Amino acid sequence: MTINQVIYDILGLTSKAEISDDSNLPLEQIKFWVVSSRAELIRQQMNKGQSINPDITQTISCLKVIQIDASECPCEAVGCTILRSEVQIPTTVETNQMNLLMQVSPNLIGSKPYTIIPYSRAAYITKSKFGKLGTKAFLHNRYIYLITDTYVESINVTGVFNEPEDLGNYKDCSGEACYSDDGYYPMSLHMVNTLKKMIMDTNFKVYLNTKEDTKNDAHGE
Repeated sequence: MTINQVIYDILGLTSKAEISDDSNLPLEQIKFWVVSSRAELIRQQMNKGQSINPDITQTISCLKVIQIDASECPCEAVGCTILRSEVQIPTTVETNQMNLLMQVSPNLIGSKPYTIIPYSRAAYITKSKFGKLGTKAFLHNRYIYLITDTYVESINVTGVFNEPEDLGNYKDCSGEACYSDDGYYPMSLHMVNTLKKMIMDTNFKVYLNTKEDTKNDAHGE
């Protein structure tokens, strides 16, 4: 399922519901409704304690990281390395309990994911009594930070992002865009009918009422 398929499905529903044929409802408007409704449905599901369906996640692979000065990120562990993603990542969906950054890992198949911690814990990370630190990852100002005793050049970042199309600005390990409107859209199939009903019962009704009010105002001049 692609977002274009969802958009044209909704366009067909709206065409049947139109009072006249002069509406010319923009596809970009429907796309905005789909994106915002998807994020709201996910928030509702997560706030009810439902598990995260892998179908709604996306991965930015081979995201480059750079070494930064420790002053940018407090770290009590002597000798630790502070790495940060070279660029910011798109905003993730936030629920009442968490933001939906799901996994940060090396970009090698089968690699163990890093431990994700809140930014507030970063200043208190120390090495174990055996002198081991491991790697801790956290999100801050839309950058991914790594506190680690090893060095990597790139990472994979998996999350539930507010606007899936934002990943079209990132390249995967093979140089291809991480998202396309003609590729898989990160939304589980059982959400589609609920999303379409939400759009038709709310967004589209508001759109029709606004259009009618504008027409009446024009006739009243």
